[in-house]
Amino acid sequence: MVPFIFNLTDKKILVAGGGAEAESLLVKFLGHDPEIKVISPACTENIRLFHRFGRIELEERWAEENDVDSSCYFVFAVTGDAEVDAEVGAWARRAHVPVYVLNNPQISDFEPEKDEKNETGDFDRIKELLQTRRG
Repeated sequence: MVPFIFNLTDKKILVAGGGAEAESLLVKFLGHDPEIKVISPACTENIRLFHRFGRIELEERWAEENDVDSSCYFVFAVTGDAEVDAEVGAWARRAHVPVYVLNNPQISDFEPEKDEKNETGDFDRIKELLQTRRG
């Protein structure tokens, strides 16, 4: 894999999954002002806060194939269920959208950079992200 730096401002990012991995991605990306939609039947409290503060769109249901289309800049399949993640990955491939599938580099187009520390529990960073409303 070759490292790249992307300008995520106003780019549409779809995250299928609402657990710790999804939250970690949100903490990493929200400071770059993308348009993020999280689709998951359940999610962490911080993901709910991001939604409540207008930082993300949240739909509490399972992702469906029509959620993944060419308007997405990136798709992240991080549900924690390998079969569901692979299915979301297949939808992204059919839509020609770069996808990251959790724990499956064989079908991922890229891999997010791993942090030295886990930002998911970083309360100060989450608080900072909530204070800056999108739009």
